Amino acid sequence: MTEMHALRQPHYETADRSSIIQQELTVDIDFDEASRAWTQNKQRRGASYYYICGHVLANGIDTCKHPAKKGIYSTFYCHKHSQE
Repeated sequence: MTEMHALRQPHYETADRSSIIQQELTVDIDFDEASRAWTQNKQRRGASYYYICGHVLANGIDTCKHPAKKGIYSTFYCHKHSQE
């Protein structure tokens, strides 16, 4: 025969609702800039986005534009640069 035990509810200290201060925060997000930053390491193909290689080229400014490797342990580099 199994024995039933009453579950004990943990006791939490709660603040009185009247003591909670309502604070309005200003949110200023530049969605155009956020979109540019998000797509910086991606390439669009149709309706999908693919990561591109993040290897910095010899000029120190540009990055390789080949697609990044796919797989379980994928990297942010293409096949050529992931072996270096």
